[in-house]
Formats: sequence, C-alpha cells, structure tokens
Amino acid sequence: MKRFLVLTLFTLALYTLQAQSSVEVLAWVTWSDGTTTDEDIYVELDPPGSTTISFGTTQQKLAYIKDDMRKYITPREVQRIEFEFSDRDFVLISTYAAGSTLLMNCVIDNKLRVLHYYPSLSNGEDIFFETNDMTWNVLSIEGENQGNNARVVRLGFRKKMMELFKSYPERQEKVKKREYTYDNWEEMVDFFNATYGATDL
Repeated sequence: MKRFLVLTLFTLALYTLQAQSSVEVLAWVTWSDGTTTDEDIYVELDPPGSTTISFGTTQQKLAYIKDDMRKYITPREVQRIEFEFSDRDFVLISTYAAGSTLLMNCVIDNKLRVLHYYPSLSNGEDIFFETNDMTWNVLSIEGENQGNNARVVRLGFRKKMMELFKSYPERQEKVKKREYTYDNWEEMVDFFNATYGATDL
C-alpha cells in the first residue's frame, strides 16, 4: 500500500512538471487562405512553470487541438496567430527569415514590422538548441517581397536596408546619406510607420 502511494505521488508530481512545460490558450488564427478561426493552442514555456514563452520552439511549429486531437500548425499554413497570455498580447507572424518560413514573435505590428528570430538547430522534427537569450531583430515590410526581409546587424546594415526599402526610394536615400544607421534603426522604424503605417495599430 505504501509503495503504491509513493508511486502514485511520484506519477502525479511528474505529470505536474510535464503540464507546466506548456500552457493551453485561446488563439485567433488567420490561415494562409485568409480565413480566421478560434483555436486552442499550446505554447511552450521555458523554464517549465514560468510565464516565459519559448519562442524558439513556437517559431518552428505550434500544437493545437482539432477534433479532440493534438495536431500541429506549421508556419506555411498560417499568416498570423494572436493570443493573450499572462496579461500580455502576443502576435506570431509567418515570415521568411534565415532561409526558411517561421512563426516569428512580432514585437512591432505595423507596416514595417519588427520580429524576433531565435536561432535553433533542428532536423525538421526535433529542436536541439534554442534560447530566448539569443535574439535577432528582423525587419519586414507588410506586402513586400519577403525575400528582402532584413536582419538588423551592424555588418552590412546599409546593403540590407537598401534591399528592404526597394519600393521606397526616399528611404533608400536616407540610408545612403547615413541618416539611418545601425545605431538609430529603431528611430528609422518609428519614422517609417508614422509615415506609411496604420495609425490604429
């Protein structure tokens, strides 16, 4: 009896730890064809039991419940996913970066978006390494060629921004004249969105 009780308590403790590694939330999913549905999704937490989302995991695929079964949403299947967790609003946007399409955490959702890319190693099924401590900012103009998305790094900044602003010659001129540089790229984003972006975002 005692052995059974200990085993039961151990099983419950193990289940609790496993349950804390992800949390179920209601999300608004805009699929690739433009339709929108409400879905119960699972977001991974790192460390387990915290309120910190493991975006390195969610950018690869996202678990959700469909027809009482656990399935996965891949980045190419959706345009965006919106949800609330721990009193914060989050937006994941399907974006091309680092050679593949990912569900990236969008921190500025406007005409010129700022997204966070979390480097990871994967064989397409399992993720071997990811961390929220290592984050790259990626700039993406809504409706423009996603192949021009630009990672914000000091080396090659001007070249990347010239490609990004291909349809905006006046912004290219600012980059050429070094009015926009790596050191003031956030100001560049604010000005672009104030000029071309949606005022209600």
